[in-house]
Amino acid sequence: MNKIFGTSKRAMVLISLGIMVSLFFMTLVSAVNECGNDNSFLGTIKQGSPITLKQTCDDCTYVNLSSVNYPNSTKIVYNTNMSKNGIEFTKISADTTQLGCYSYVVYGDKKGTLTSETIDYLVTASGQSSGNSNIAFFIIIIVLSYGIMGFGFYFQREEWIVILGSGLLLGLGVYMVNNGIINYRDWYTNYLAYATLGVGAITGLAAIISLIDKNM
Repeated sequence: MNKIFGTSKRAMVLISLGIMVSLFFMTLVSAVNECGNDNSFLGTIKQGSPITLKQTCDDCTYVNLSSVNYPNSTKIVYNTNMSKNGIEFTKISADTTQLGCYSYVVYGDKKGTLTSETIDYLVTASGQSSGNSNIAFFIIIIVLSYGIMGFGFYFQREEWIVILGSGLLLGLGVYMVNNGIINYRDWYTNYLAYATLGVGAITGLAAIISLIDKNM
Protein backbone atom coordinates (compact mmCIF):
# COMPACT_ATOMS: atom_id res chain seq x y z
CA MET A 1 0.00 0.00 0.00
CA ASN A 2 2.92 2.35 0.65
CA LYS A 3 3.98 1.74 -2.93
CA ILE A 4 0.52 2.72 -4.19
CA PHE A 5 0.58 5.83 -2.05
CA GLY A 6 4.05 6.71 -3.30
CA THR A 7 3.25 6.24 -7.00
CA SER A 8 0.04 8.24 -6.83
CA LYS A 9 1.34 11.20 -4.90
CA ARG A 10 3.00 12.91 -7.88
CA ALA A 11 -0.25 12.82 -9.87
CA MET A 12 -2.25 14.09 -6.92
CA VAL A 13 0.17 16.95 -6.33
CA LEU A 14 -0.02 17.94 -10.01
CA ILE A 15 -3.81 17.91 -9.84
CA SER A 16 -3.73 19.92 -6.63
CA LEU A 17 -1.38 22.49 -8.11
CA GLY A 18 -3.59 22.83 -11.20
CA ILE A 19 -6.68 23.50 -9.09
CA MET A 20 -4.70 25.87 -6.90
CA VAL A 21 -3.62 27.92 -9.92
CA SER A 22 -7.19 27.94 -11.25
CA LEU A 23 -8.57 29.14 -7.94
CA PHE A 24 -5.86 31.77 -7.66
CA PHE A 25 -6.58 33.29 -11.06
CA MET A 26 -10.33 32.99 -10.55
CA THR A 27 -9.91 34.97 -7.33
CA LEU A 28 -7.96 37.72 -9.06
CA VAL A 29 -10.23 37.96 -12.11
CA SER A 30 -13.42 37.93 -10.07
CA ALA A 31 -12.35 40.69 -7.74
CA VAL A 32 -14.44 43.88 -7.99
CA ASN A 33 -14.66 46.99 -5.85
CA GLU A 34 -18.32 47.10 -4.92
CA CYS A 35 -20.19 48.40 -8.00
CA GLY A 36 -17.37 50.52 -9.38
CA ASN A 37 -19.18 53.82 -9.93
CA ASP A 38 -19.96 57.12 -8.20
CA ASN A 39 -23.51 56.33 -7.07
CA SER A 40 -24.43 56.10 -3.41
CA PHE A 41 -23.90 52.57 -2.10
CA LEU A 42 -26.52 50.97 0.13
CA GLY A 43 -24.47 47.90 1.08
CA THR A 44 -24.00 44.20 0.39
CA ILE A 45 -26.73 41.60 0.89
CA LYS A 46 -26.71 37.81 0.82
CA GLN A 47 -28.34 36.19 -2.20
CA GLY A 48 -31.99 35.32 -1.56
CA SER A 49 -32.33 37.61 1.46
CA PRO A 50 -34.79 40.53 1.50
CA ILE A 51 -33.30 44.00 1.32
CA THR A 52 -34.68 47.30 2.58
CA LEU A 53 -34.22 49.97 -0.07
CA LYS A 54 -33.61 53.29 1.68
CA GLN A 55 -33.44 56.99 0.99
CA THR A 56 -32.90 59.73 3.57
CA CYS A 57 -34.38 63.19 3.01
CA ASP A 58 -34.89 65.68 5.83
CA ASP A 59 -37.31 67.98 3.98
CA CYS A 60 -39.20 65.64 1.63
CA THR A 61 -42.92 65.11 2.04
CA TYR A 62 -42.69 62.01 -0.15
CA VAL A 63 -40.14 59.78 -1.86
CA ASN A 64 -41.08 57.31 -4.58
CA LEU A 65 -39.26 54.24 -5.78
CA SER A 66 -39.06 54.75 -9.53
CA SER A 67 -37.32 51.60 -10.80
CA VAL A 68 -34.80 48.87 -10.04
CA ASN A 69 -32.08 47.84 -12.50
CA TYR A 70 -30.90 44.24 -12.21
CA PRO A 71 -27.41 42.81 -12.93
CA ASN A 72 -28.67 41.26 -16.18
CA SER A 73 -29.77 44.75 -17.39
CA THR A 74 -33.46 44.05 -16.72
CA LYS A 75 -35.33 47.14 -15.51
CA ILE A 76 -38.46 46.91 -13.36
CA VAL A 77 -40.55 50.10 -13.12
CA TYR A 78 -42.39 50.63 -9.81
CA ASN A 79 -43.37 54.29 -9.39
CA THR A 80 -44.64 53.53 -5.90
CA ASN A 81 -44.50 55.43 -2.61
CA MET A 82 -41.85 54.47 -0.08
CA SER A 83 -42.83 54.21 3.59
CA LYS A 84 -41.87 57.25 5.65
CA ASN A 85 -40.33 57.03 9.13
CA GLY A 86 -39.07 60.44 10.17
CA ILE A 87 -36.58 61.47 7.52
CA GLU A 88 -36.05 57.92 6.24
CA PHE A 89 -38.06 56.42 3.40
CA THR A 90 -37.98 52.65 2.85
CA LYS A 91 -39.26 49.91 0.58
CA ILE A 92 -38.61 46.20 1.12
CA SER A 93 -37.59 44.10 -1.88
CA ALA A 94 -37.42 40.30 -1.77
CA ASP A 95 -36.02 39.86 -5.27
CA THR A 96 -32.30 39.27 -4.73
CA THR A 97 -31.86 36.02 -6.64
CA GLN A 98 -29.36 37.38 -9.17
CA LEU A 99 -25.74 37.87 -8.18
CA GLY A 100 -24.11 41.21 -8.91
CA CYS A 101 -24.80 44.93 -8.71
CA TYR A 102 -28.31 46.35 -8.58
CA SER A 103 -29.29 50.00 -8.74
CA TYR A 104 -32.56 51.67 -7.82
CA VAL A 105 -33.82 55.14 -8.70
CA VAL A 106 -35.78 57.25 -6.23
CA TYR A 107 -37.32 60.70 -6.56
CA GLY A 108 -38.95 63.14 -4.19
CA ASP A 109 -39.75 66.79 -3.52
CA LYS A 110 -36.45 67.75 -1.93
CA LYS A 111 -36.61 71.45 -0.97
CA GLY A 112 -39.78 71.68 -3.03
CA THR A 113 -37.99 70.58 -6.20
CA LEU A 114 -38.42 67.21 -7.88
CA THR A 115 -35.05 65.49 -7.36
CA SER A 116 -33.90 61.98 -8.21
CA GLU A 117 -31.00 59.81 -7.10
CA THR A 118 -29.57 56.44 -8.12
CA ILE A 119 -28.38 54.11 -5.37
CA ASP A 120 -26.47 50.84 -5.80
CA TYR A 121 -26.35 47.65 -3.77
CA LEU A 122 -24.46 44.42 -4.24
CA VAL A 123 -25.83 40.88 -3.94
CA THR A 124 -23.24 38.18 -3.26
CA ALA A 125 -23.47 34.49 -2.43
CA SER A 126 -22.11 34.99 1.08
CA GLY A 127 -23.39 38.49 1.85
CA GLN A 128 -19.82 39.76 2.07
CA SER A 129 -18.28 42.40 -0.12
CA SER A 130 -15.43 41.58 -2.48
CA GLY A 131 -12.85 43.82 -0.87
CA ASN A 132 -9.14 43.18 -0.52
CA SER A 133 -9.57 41.49 2.87
CA ASN A 134 -11.78 38.75 1.36
CA ILE A 135 -9.40 38.26 -1.56
CA ALA A 136 -6.48 37.94 0.87
CA PHE A 137 -8.49 35.47 2.98
CA PHE A 138 -9.09 33.19 -0.01
CA ILE A 139 -5.48 33.35 -1.15
CA ILE A 140 -4.20 32.53 2.35
CA ILE A 141 -6.60 29.59 2.81
CA ILE A 142 -5.87 28.16 -0.65
CA VAL A 143 -2.10 28.46 -0.30
CA LEU A 144 -2.21 27.08 3.25
CA SER A 145 -4.36 24.08 2.31
CA TYR A 146 -2.36 23.01 -0.71
CA GLY A 147 0.93 24.02 0.90
CA ILE A 148 0.44 21.79 3.93
CA MET A 149 -0.59 18.85 1.77
CA GLY A 150 2.34 19.36 -0.62
CA PHE A 151 4.73 19.67 2.32
CA GLY A 152 3.48 16.36 3.69
CA PHE A 153 3.87 14.68 0.28
CA TYR A 154 7.28 15.81 -0.81
CA PHE A 155 9.30 16.94 2.18
CA GLN A 156 8.22 15.13 5.33
CA ARG A 157 6.50 12.17 3.64
CA GLU A 158 4.28 12.16 6.69
CA GLU A 159 0.69 10.97 6.35
CA TRP A 160 -0.59 13.05 9.27
CA ILE A 161 0.48 16.26 7.54
CA VAL A 162 -1.26 15.14 4.34
CA ILE A 163 -4.42 14.37 6.32
CA LEU A 164 -4.31 17.86 7.85
CA GLY A 165 -3.99 19.48 4.43
CA SER A 166 -6.77 17.28 3.07
CA GLY A 167 -9.04 18.34 5.92
CA LEU A 168 -8.46 21.98 5.07
CA LEU A 169 -9.28 21.23 1.43
CA LEU A 170 -12.53 19.56 2.44
CA GLY A 171 -13.48 22.58 4.54
CA LEU A 172 -12.59 24.94 1.68
CA GLY A 173 -14.66 22.87 -0.74
CA VAL A 174 -17.73 22.90 1.52
CA TYR A 175 -17.39 26.67 1.96
CA MET A 176 -17.20 27.23 -1.81
CA VAL A 177 -20.24 25.03 -2.44
CA ASN A 178 -22.30 27.11 0.01
CA ASN A 179 -20.87 30.58 -0.63
CA GLY A 180 -19.02 30.54 -3.95
CA ILE A 181 -15.74 32.39 -4.46
CA ILE A 182 -15.62 36.02 -3.28
CA ASN A 183 -18.98 37.20 -4.69
CA TYR A 184 -19.45 34.64 -7.45
CA ARG A 185 -21.36 31.38 -7.34
CA ASP A 186 -22.10 29.62 -10.62
CA TRP A 187 -21.35 26.32 -12.40
CA TYR A 188 -17.63 27.20 -12.59
CA THR A 189 -17.24 27.88 -8.88
CA ASN A 190 -19.28 24.75 -8.13
CA TYR A 191 -16.98 22.73 -10.39
CA LEU A 192 -13.92 24.03 -8.56
CA ALA A 193 -15.61 23.40 -5.22
CA TYR A 194 -16.43 19.76 -6.02
CA ALA A 195 -12.96 19.24 -7.53
CA THR A 196 -11.44 20.58 -4.32
CA LEU A 197 -13.65 18.25 -2.28
CA GLY A 198 -12.57 15.35 -4.50
CA VAL A 199 -8.86 16.08 -4.13
CA GLY A 200 -9.23 16.48 -0.37
CA ALA A 201 -11.20 13.24 -0.01
CA ILE A 202 -8.90 11.15 -2.25
CA THR A 203 -5.63 12.37 -0.74
CA GLY A 204 -6.98 12.11 2.79
CA LEU A 205 -8.23 8.57 2.22
CA ALA A 206 -4.95 7.53 0.59
CA ALA A 207 -2.98 8.95 3.51
CA ILE A 208 -5.21 7.19 6.06
CA ILE A 209 -4.87 3.84 4.24
CA SER A 210 -1.10 4.29 4.02
CA LEU A 211 -0.90 5.14 7.71
CA ILE A 212 -2.91 2.06 8.66
CA ASP A 213 -0.80 -0.12 6.38
CA LYS A 214 2.40 1.31 7.86
CA ASN A 215 1.32 0.49 11.42
CA MET A 216 0.18 -3.05 10.66
